[in-house]
Amino acid sequence: MGFRLSIFLFVSLIHQTRSRDNSPLHCCFAPTNRPVVLACDQYQDDFIKEVPFAYFGVVPFERRICGSDQPRGYSNSSLGDGSPGGVHIQHHLSSNCVKKKTCEVHWSDFSHLCSECSELLVRWVCASDAAPSGGARNQAVFGPLRASGSQLLDATGKEVRLQGINWPGLHITHVPSGLDRTPLMSMALRIKALGFNVVRLTWDTNTVRSNPVVSTRLVAANPQLVGRRALEVMEEVIKALEVVGLAVWLDNHMLDTDWCCSDNDCNGFWFNAHHPEEHWVDAWRKVAKMSLPYKAVLGAGLKNEIRAMISGKSWGSGAFCSAGFFDRGHVENITNFTAATWSSGPSSLQWRAAAERAGYAILEENPNLLISIGGLDYSSDLRELKELPNLPKERIVYEAHSYPWQKVTKVVNVALPGAIPGNASGKTHPGSLDDVWQTCTTLGDACAGITCTGTDHCYARRGTPDGPLRGAEPAHGHFSKINRFRTDRSDFSAQTDAWWGFLVKENAVPVILTEFGMSQDWQGDATAALWFSQISEYIKSAKKGGLDWMYWTLIGEQEGGTSRHAGQTESFGVLNHCNTAPAATAHVEAIQALMSTKEAWLV
Repeated sequence: MGFRLSIFLFVSLIHQTRSRDNSPLHCCFAPTNRPVVLACDQYQDDFIKEVPFAYFGVVPFERRICGSDQPRGYSNSSLGDGSPGGVHIQHHLSSNCVKKKTCEVHWSDFSHLCSECSELLVRWVCASDAAPSGGARNQAVFGPLRASGSQLLDATGKEVRLQGINWPGLHITHVPSGLDRTPLMSMALRIKALGFNVVRLTWDTNTVRSNPVVSTRLVAANPQLVGRRALEVMEEVIKALEVVGLAVWLDNHMLDTDWCCSDNDCNGFWFNAHHPEEHWVDAWRKVAKMSLPYKAVLGAGLKNEIRAMISGKSWGSGAFCSAGFFDRGHVENITNFTAATWSSGPSSLQWRAAAERAGYAILEENPNLLISIGGLDYSSDLRELKELPNLPKERIVYEAHSYPWQKVTKVVNVALPGAIPGNASGKTHPGSLDDVWQTCTTLGDACAGITCTGTDHCYARRGTPDGPLRGAEPAHGHFSKINRFRTDRSDFSAQTDAWWGFLVKENAVPVILTEFGMSQDWQGDATAALWFSQISEYIKSAKKGGLDWMYWTLIGEQEGGTSRHAGQTESFGVLNHCNTAPAATAHVEAIQALMSTKEAWLV
């Protein structure tokens, strides 16, 4: 085990790899905080055929090129640029893993060979890779679905339940995450094997309109996608998901190509300075038309997480975002702060009307799609959405989101009542938004929230115990941050009903929980653990058969974007860095416990 492969052998391996018949190589760029799992288990008789490359070292992200191209500059002593090197361990992994379906690799077996090394780079070939289209196929017909009350029905009138997973990436890099290190069909089969029946596939307006040629590095494990454009790759992903029996939920996640979301990222509405509404609708027309041949494509999530806009730097580092752009001339709104409404106020900020315009455009291109409309304030506030949009009722579904940190709702043009004696900002002296909110948090249940007429002119308020807005009244030129739950969250179910669950309880319209999620080690976080127990119970009991849901997120490695670092661990991800197994067993088992075992409820 204390060996080092020669450079000659490394070069020889390059030649062997490039002379293959373009079969995809499974790839793994794994930080060594957990064991690495090599797997060829998607087909009954599959196994690990060879391990042509394995390297334990320190590898800059930009050098991580998977597939048929070997990373350049590697040696046994350095990376060729003065950075620390590593050791080749291909022989060790070959002797331990070849002919197995799965192989768990523990870095402790070779960490003594390189004390400064922190990453394991592995490529392995599955026996099935030469025929990636092989294996049992599920040619299930999924759509169209229709809405009936709060249920989703298939063409035969059978009730179905969606239990899915979000697959992001395209809205960040023009490519769904993980295709640099995992063959597409293998990824689709992995999702299916985990028990999910639908994939929420995220995309951004800019990518659809510009349709760039995708980076070779980002699809390196899929040579058939090299040189293809973003929409072509998106369509190939939809095809693969349909082939293995997975439904698809299309989601316009962003306008710009970037990570989501922030109050000051200028992507909170369906238009911004880069993309007027016409761009958004045009992008939807293209995606809807592309999806028409695929019965697996069920729904069109019009715009992810409509939210208030505040002037500032996106995530503290992005380009300056001026909220004034969105409500120019509307003096009733607050300087540097504005929010969309459902059907009141300035017409340019009414989400209902915009959803109608986009919805009809989509149905013109693909009449089989469900039109999925998210609530206000990060899809957490659906109170006004009981007033349905003017679209075919059987085509309308709503989206809600829930996360441990969603304890507050921001509303524009309303004010909370009730000064809090003994608190300066609750009497006559205003304070900054951050300072007054800290005061409110310290006061606990005695403070319903804060009301402001500007970000430096805020007051803590007592409010009332009734209703989701706790007594707030219309007040032009104000905005409020309102506590959704009591400190101990004992009112979680009742308040969730008040903000969006009532639509399900009243059998008004299907509401899909298209995002909810927590870290892989959520059990060590008291707030997250409590939230997950509560949202789990709510999912199971909110309606017959349970709520429809889509967990955030699939991939366990970040793709970059503002505030993100490509190659780092995505702590909410279900899969490990290699996409070969769950990153944390308890995490996946907790999600799977929400899945229906009744065939009648499955798509």
